[in-house]
Amino acid sequence: MPRKRPEKALPKELTYTQKENEFDFSILNHPLSTFTEAQKVRACMAYITTGNSIAAAKHCDVPSNVIRCWKSKAGWWLETAQKCREMKSEELDAIMTNVIHSVSNELLDRIANGDIHVDIKSGEVHRAPVAAQKLATIMGIMWDKRNLQRGEFLKEPQANAEEGLKNLMAKFEDFSDKQEEKHKNVVAVSHREN
Repeated sequence: MPRKRPEKALPKELTYTQKENEFDFSILNHPLSTFTEAQKVRACMAYITTGNSIAAAKHCDVPSNVIRCWKSKAGWWLETAQKCREMKSEELDAIMTNVIHSVSNELLDRIANGDIHVDIKSGEVHRAPVAAQKLATIMGIMWDKRNLQRGEFLKEPQANAEEGLKNLMAKFEDFSDKQEEKHKNVVAVSHREN
């Protein structure tokens, strides 16, 4: 029976923490498997994070050929990979939200107190008001992102699009009616000539 490899600590970005009832480990159990359920999850998470089996093998202590075999043949791989993607997505979402809050606070400080400038000659640090063009750009971007988040952009263009389509439909109907009228006149004239 092959010897089990000792479990190595993963880098922070490849860690897996199980929340209560979040993941069913029983699908990973196999009586003949030499790898633990945790090793399988780590291998899957490492593969999802790195994108290839060779790099994943370096992070999870499972040979790359075993990871490739699991990916192509193991019935549990797809469900586990999906759960790993969801967990990474939630983690990235939390990180991005934290960055947004930090940047927002920094922006508020810069708008209220001015940009930080350093005088190259004297090395003196001072604050100067943010330029109007920069303020307008910040305002426009923030306005757009806020409205997009609220779904307000989706409401207005959709109404305009519907109105545009109705106008286009009316024009096509008018055009079609005129073409029909011309066709009737041509047919009537050709019958009179015969």
